[in-house]
Amino acid sequence: MSRRDAVIEILTTARDIITDLNLEADLRASGFSKAVDLLAAAQTIDGAPASPLGRGSATARPSHTLLTANSPTAKLAGALHLDVEAVELAYVVANDKLDLVLSRSKLPKEKFPAMRAVTILTAAGRQAVGLDESWTSVDLIREVCRDFGVLDANNFAAAVTAVGDAFVIHGKGAQRQVKVTRAGFEEAGLLLAQLLGSSH
Repeated sequence: MSRRDAVIEILTTARDIITDLNLEADLRASGFSKAVDLLAAAQTIDGAPASPLGRGSATARPSHTLLTANSPTAKLAGALHLDVEAVELAYVVANDKLDLVLSRSKLPKEKFPAMRAVTILTAAGRQAVGLDESWTSVDLIREVCRDFGVLDANNFAAAVTAVGDAFVIHGKGAQRQVKVTRAGFEEAGLLLAQLLGSSH
């Protein structure tokens, strides 16, 4: 097979894979790119002297990202601009439910910044995977803080407000809800990366 034919075969196969997966529009480009990488790497492993796209096997690494590109965890990883592997260290998404499973030791020791972190990560996570269409209940976030043992009832409202531009806040009292902004998703990703790389 000529170099040109090999390239055409890889691109055609990648296109067919993405079509079969029926990915959402914002995931198709990254999914296609990952498919090409994996197909090129597989061809190298199968005995071709080099990848027809000029990619050596050293740049390819095993990944299940393509296989789960339309999964809630992959959507969350995309929204936070993190690897799926990193997201899986902090979240479990299953049966239409999202759990923040980040170790308490990874959160700030002081309750106020810990509440702020849980608030951002919970709302960003739920909205990224579509559990909350646009708004997340502050009462739900309060319960997550309680579960983590970081709830300070007297300062919880202030912690929610302290997220600044990360949220749009709507309603009052028990009806209070938050909507994560673009800046909020970016901050959630940076915060999670920092927390996963920290030790307290």
